[in-house]
Amino acid sequence: MKTSPKKLTLGLCEGRHDIPVDGYIYHDIKDPMDFDELSNIAFESLWRYGHSDVELTLYVTGLTPALISVLNQCGVLEIDVTLMHFDKSSGAYKPQKVYAKKLPWL
Repeated sequence: MKTSPKKLTLGLCEGRHDIPVDGYIYHDIKDPMDFDELSNIAFESLWRYGHSDVELTLYVTGLTPALISVLNQCGVLEIDVTLMHFDKSSGAYKPQKVYAKKLPWL
């Protein structure tokens, strides 16, 4: 019997916004251009929080290189992600799906 995936809500970078999350991928980014380090931290964070059978919601709090590193590692770990982007006009977050697993219709 297939179980429901674990729901995990994370923020990209700690200390940028007050958001309802279980934790953060990045706590202190020393060099936003050190892509290898960003990828290593992303992989370790996703692994620690639970990498298998996870439904991840990620609040995007800035730093494009950090976001790309997380998405790359989600691809490696086959974690589908719902990105939450802040919409200034509505004052709310809007979801955007990113698929890491092969879609069933392909």
